[in-house]
Amino acid sequence: MAEADDAWIEILLRLLGTTLGFIQLLQPSIISNLASHFIFKSFILAAAIQTQDFWSVVHAITGEVCYNSTIHVGSDWFSPLSWSVALAAAVVSEVAWTA
Repeated sequence: MAEADDAWIEILLRLLGTTLGFIQLLQPSIISNLASHFIFKSFILAAAIQTQDFWSVVHAITGEVCYNSTIHVGSDWFSPLSWSVALAAAVVSEVAWTA
């Protein structure tokens, strides 16, 4: 059952990435908003906590950073503070979900 859940999480991550990619093309100002990056980071980190698959998550983050850096992304994507806040939100979300 856990493998099926992991597959759905991977599908959702890909769908979210594709959706954000289309939004980036149609309305770049939306994606350049810090909130969009915060939501995406939290989603990636929550998936990491759920699946405990560190390397897949690193691959997803690396791919997203490389993709966004070729188009345009604010320096907030690389900010340790924004990643820390996103990680905290993901942990709280995971704890609340499993409680």
